Amino acid sequence: MKWSVGTKIAAGYALALLMLLTIGMISYRNTGELVNTNQLEKHTYQVLEKTELLISLLKDAESGQRGYIITGNESYLEPYNLALDNIDKVFLDLEKLVIDNPAQQNRLNLLRPLIDNRMSIIKELVLIRKDKGLEATVPLVLQGKGKETMDSIRKLIADIKSEETSLLVQRTKEAELAIASTFSQQFPVIQTMK
Repeated sequence: MKWSVGTKIAAGYALALLMLLTIGMISYRNTGELVNTNQLEKHTYQVLEKTELLISLLKDAESGQRGYIITGNESYLEPYNLALDNIDKVFLDLEKLVIDNPAQQNRLNLLRPLIDNRMSIIKELVLIRKDKGLEATVPLVLQGKGKETMDSIRKLIADIKSEETSLLVQRTKEAELAIASTFSQQFPVIQTMK
């Protein structure tokens, strides 16, 4: 069967259109994967940021308490009061961010009572310092309950950060693969020329 010039031209246009549609569909799919991966990377950075903020607030509460116990000057309680005002909000934000990750939820379930306990110890020492003076707080500080609790908190937060860092590495690789896949599928001639 012989094709006329018009039929060959029409077939050429149809083939070009089919190739463009195929490339467009592949690009759309790969771009969707890339957008999804970028959202997951952003999510991981948010979890890391909230975890860092949480530990920072706890450290602020501790240093405010320590400064107040040593000096008796209430201005040292500013970081402690700021931490009291913000720890619950930051913790709730963190819970919302990891709602899709059972391992991280489990860590937060273990972390919450530790934070409550640590803040309770800090508050108790501040009140004792206010009511009974420096001498009454020293034996309580030397018991080390607060340090033990804070060490447990640091360990759990390190575990949370470690998992999120692993997820970030995985998601970055997925993004790189999506970019490479898009490029190789859209421009196969360039890839074969290398």
